[in-house]
Amino acid sequence: IDSPKYITLNELEYISKFVSDFEEAINAKNGRNSQDIYYMDYIDATSWADKMIIEELFSNWDMDYASQFFYKDTDDNKLHAGPVWDYDLSCGHVDGLYTSKTDTNVLFINEHHFGMHGWWYERLYSHGDFKKLMTERYEKEFYPRIPGLVGMVLPGLNEQIEQSTIMDSLRWSYEKDENLDTLCDYVEGKSEYLYDLWVNNTKYHKVTMVYDVYGEKNYYIVGVKDGEILKDYPEVDAGDGEFLGWYVDNKPYSVNAIVKDDLTLVAKVQQNTSPKSRIMKLINAVKSNIEIIPIVFFVLLIPAMIIYEKKRG
Repeated sequence: IDSPKYITLNELEYISKFVSDFEEAINAKNGRNSQDIYYMDYIDATSWADKMIIEELFSNWDMDYASQFFYKDTDDNKLHAGPVWDYDLSCGHVDGLYTSKTDTNVLFINEHHFGMHGWWYERLYSHGDFKKLMTERYEKEFYPRIPGLVGMVLPGLNEQIEQSTIMDSLRWSYEKDENLDTLCDYVEGKSEYLYDLWVNNTKYHKVTMVYDVYGEKNYYIVGVKDGEILKDYPEVDAGDGEFLGWYVDNKPYSVNAIVKDDLTLVAKVQQNTSPKSRIMKLINAVKSNIEIIPIVFFVLLIPAMIIYEKKRG
């Protein structure tokens, strides 16, 4: 509970029961809890539909997981969704500065966070009447505003923070207009995908590609229309090894395979285990950590000097 800062025990028990009863209702197939109260009776459905559309449009990695605000006024028996907050992990960048990314053609409401289930948004989306409300709101209220968002609003906001953008681009070495173009392209692409998915009812499958970058697992997620082939693959750096291709359940995946279901592909790399390769890996590891070697040296040196002085004394 963010506000009010101080609440009574009765208030805490009331809101806790309210939320628990709501959760029980959305988790039931018929949308009714053990008290026979329908889930729509607990929420302001329009605010929830709008917030879910915004979360989905920008592919917010934190949606239904963290950094979410909801409120309930004392004179209102409905739980409202909003305001929106915290979109640093969005628009394809699921790990901030890291390399995992998502395609525009991916629905975050379902199968969010690589298969974790049971979140509020996912459960709401499973109810036909709520999905219908979302589709109507998107078609009539959101989709027609995308050209203005991309053509005027986002460039206008970018202009307001131009000086900060220049300093940030110098710090992180990128073209200052590059991020605006990427953002606009992503929003346009995601808006068309949602229209095709929700309004046109086109079926898509999620393909998750798993590969290593600097020894850490990274993910590239794309959406593929039912009956089409996967065309977009991430670049796999095999180092001094050999990239053998993409595998499904330890079996080679054909680039001409028709996608008929959700898939998880794993990049297979054959490592070079020759003595020369091992030496080069060690050298590269030292080079990549050259800046911290003096720090490590002094951290180890100081305790050694203390022990030496104690022995002398």
